[in-house]
Amino acid sequence: MKSRAIHINFAPRTLRSAWAETPPWLLLLALLGVLMFGWALFTAGTVAGQLQTLDEAVQRSAKSASAGRAKPAPPFAIPEARALIINAVVGQLNIPWSDVFDAIENATPASIALVALEPDVKKQVVKGTAEARSSDDMIGYIELLKKQPLFVNVILLKHEVSLQDPYKPLRFEFEAQWQEGAP
Repeated sequence: MKSRAIHINFAPRTLRSAWAETPPWLLLLALLGVLMFGWALFTAGTVAGQLQTLDEAVQRSAKSASAGRAKPAPPFAIPEARALIINAVVGQLNIPWSDVFDAIENATPASIALVALEPDVKKQVVKGTAEARSSDDMIGYIELLKKQPLFVNVILLKHEVSLQDPYKPLRFEFEAQWQEGAP
């Protein structure tokens, strides 16, 4: 049987003894960390100096640009045709989409498949195309849409059985008018 030496040290641990007992690879790793930290500080200082130089250049440029402007530019007139187009686009953007989608989503059961939704801003109407398994599902869906507080008028426009589809769903179109400022 081979005996191993037991290392017993009753002396208090000091910095010198800790230094002597630290493995060399750990000391090398610590030195590498200190070097990387120093490099990071140097790089940060360099970048900060460059940013300050750029900031000063931007401020000088802004001062020279504002000094060169003597009078404000005259307001420009928008032709009426262009104004109508801009107003139409703004109207499209002002559709209460989230409210309309929420109301339709709340009313749509699993037995109804929405195919298309198309808004008409001038009339405050959304036209929809959907498919149902039966006429009862279709009528029930229209009634659910009518119960939504956002819609003031819901109309079934037309319906037909899709004969090309093997399941022969009932495809229908509806129109739902929303009210301005509804919850």
